[in-house]
Amino acid sequence: MAKCSFAHQGTYGHECGKPAVVVGMKRSENTVSGVYWSPRCLRCSKEPGIDNWGIDPDSWTPYDPSVHRNEWKGAAAPNEP
Repeated sequence: MAKCSFAHQGTYGHECGKPAVVVGMKRSENTVSGVYWSPRCLRCSKEPGIDNWGIDPDSWTPYDPSVHRNEWKGAAAPNEP
């Protein structure tokens, strides 16, 4: 199960870490599908912080690990939560 990757600005390395129950969608040029799924716990999905900027507010949906996977373009993939 993915963990919530929300972090307040300036707190790199201090992500929430609770189990993700929802995902939000951001457009991305770095993924095969053109979508980056951002896993969040319910509390963090409502935070106005910079980590949630660019997420379509209507895109929050229950997290399904078999569907909400980020497939990266190219050989090297960044670390995923």
